[in-house]
Amino acid sequence: MLLYGALDTAAFNSLVVPAKFRSQKSLLEEEKSQEQNQATHKENTPKNTSRQVVIFEDSISGNRFGVSISKENFQRPKEKFDSSNFYALKSGEIRLNGEVEAYVGGWFGEIAYNMGALQADKDKNGKFSQEEKSANQK
Repeated sequence: MLLYGALDTAAFNSLVVPAKFRSQKSLLEEEKSQEQNQATHKENTPKNTSRQVVIFEDSISGNRFGVSISKENFQRPKEKFDSSNFYALKSGEIRLNGEVEAYVGGWFGEIAYNMGALQADKDKNGKFSQEEKSANQK
């Protein structure tokens, strides 16, 4: 699932998520498996050169999520975490790994589960319509 509009949400806490380091070999196998199954998380949306899609595994559901963030926000974790935490996919997306995946997953968990963002997305399209935003503010 690719999430849009996630930056409209402020989180002040995050879940504690253990880091799960994957080898480059296992990340390559994961990418090949995705290509073969054509079970992709991408939607048919125009590429935005000012944004970067990062993919991570949600430690609670086990699902993989893609989140579109600004290139500026993507640079921040790149400055703090070792390069082995980032795996560049052929599609141009970045598969998060290890410590950075745990860090992003913790914030995602807080927003998705504790703040109810996944429940608020009634049609499960990864976007918050005006109606969904309004219903969640009540």
